[in-house]
Amino acid sequence: MKPTDDSTVETAEIQIRGRIDAEAFREFVSLYSRRLDLQGECELVDVDALTIVVRGRKALVAMLATACSLGPARSMVHDIRISVRPNDPSSLRQQSRAPDSY
Repeated sequence: MKPTDDSTVETAEIQIRGRIDAEAFREFVSLYSRRLDLQGECELVDVDALTIVVRGRKALVAMLATACSLGPARSMVHDIRISVRPNDPSSLRQQSRAPDSY
């Protein structure tokens, strides 16, 4: 069995459905992304749906997805789907991120 390389950089889309407090989720994703040194964007798609596009080390993207499955205190996640995108660094902001950039 070939060992996986968790240091590989990937871009993933995390789709979340549930009772979403958009502001709390933006702060939550922003905080965890900075801690995990990830680049990303968070967009409210619908009242009960949120999409996060994130780029970084594979293992750290997985950690963010796990944290998002629990969500912030004022949100209740019912469903989470993660799909890996082809790496396209130009699709994400690469400048330093302000807390409200999500």
